[in-house]
Amino acid sequence: MMSYSGAVENRDMKALHQMWTASRRLCEVLNVFRFSFKRRHLKRLTKRLKPIVVALCAARDLDAFIRFLQSYRRKIPKEDRAALSHLQRYKELQRKEISASVRKQVKKLKRRKFIARVKQFVKMSMNGHPIPARRPEEIDLPAPDASLRAFGIPLLEPRVESLLSWLPQARVMGDSETLHNMRVRAKRLRYAMEPFEQVFCPDFRPLISDITALQELLGELYDCDTWVSMVEDFAGLTNGLNDTMKRLKEHLETRHSELLEELRQTWSPGSELDFRRRFFKVVGGRPARNIRRGDNRSIERKTGG
Repeated sequence: MMSYSGAVENRDMKALHQMWTASRRLCEVLNVFRFSFKRRHLKRLTKRLKPIVVALCAARDLDAFIRFLQSYRRKIPKEDRAALSHLQRYKELQRKEISASVRKQVKKLKRRKFIARVKQFVKMSMNGHPIPARRPEEIDLPAPDASLRAFGIPLLEPRVESLLSWLPQARVMGDSETLHNMRVRAKRLRYAMEPFEQVFCPDFRPLISDITALQELLGELYDCDTWVSMVEDFAGLTNGLNDTMKRLKEHLETRHSELLEELRQTWSPGSELDFRRRFFKVVGGRPARNIRRGDNRSIERKTGG
């Protein structure tokens, strides 16, 4: 995660996104294996990780919006571009403020030797853990470990059902709150599945790809919702929405509708049932029946989406 910190300080959007993804992945992996660690040690690590996750998320959202505005302005008439320049400059100023927060959190983690502490923490926790650690030369072997397979089933099943339980409402309503809840759960499921890729491979990889594609689609929907809010907030600080800003908002809302329709088609009831069947065929166990949204509270973390 810290290997991206230098590029992030220089405002490399790709590196920033990679660092944000790595920090979220680390949060979820610690969450997946939380019962392997002492609670007070895990609480201390997640507490130190939370500020950088929040700062990176805010920076990523602003970078994505600024990049979108730059692309959008090139596609509209020149006389309309000036109307969006104030919005872009305003967001760039906000981004500079966030950059200071990111740099502060990165320096703090470096000063505390955070990654070295995580490695030491995991190594100490694995000593005496009932699941045997695999030697480096065995990591890439396709043969699954029986103990790890049994270990993965109870961890992954509730996460799958928690995600899929939101699909019916997403297909019907498509409201921002539902889509956000799905995005968070898709992200957590993907990061929880990745450590078990070598255990359940090769049939497990297409399942991870499906969840990754869903996460990316939900991420685009989240961006549209976030950007509409940014436009409306900026309009509230100025003289309201002018014609150019109205067209920008309409463009984002149209794109949101297109993505939502893609979600409905890609994850239709038949596709959802097919994914569930493939998942439980590979992993084992049985699909949960009548699971309710929110039943999987144990995997919710304070680090947010």
